[in-house]
Amino acid sequence: MCRPFRSAARFADAAIEASDGTVYFSDVSTRFGFDRWFYDFLESRATGRLLRYDPRNGETSVVLDRLSCANGVALPRDETFVVVCETWR
Repeated sequence: MCRPFRSAARFADAAIEASDGTVYFSDVSTRFGFDRWFYDFLESRATGRLLRYDPRNGETSVVLDRLSCANGVALPRDETFVVVCETWR
């Protein structure tokens, strides 16, 4: 189950929209933005996330956290699951 979204996305880098309008997007790091992404690699801390925005209620929630450089999302045709890429693992 998703948890409430409590902090701003620092480095959202990929998004995909489901047929119901829900948007899934990856956030590379909760600590560093685009200008300092390499620090996330050097620290080797898994601070990336997969987030979900629900346009029906305007809420964003955390689907997965503790990801190592979350960098890309995809949905299959039947939209039964979401795939997220971790670059550092």
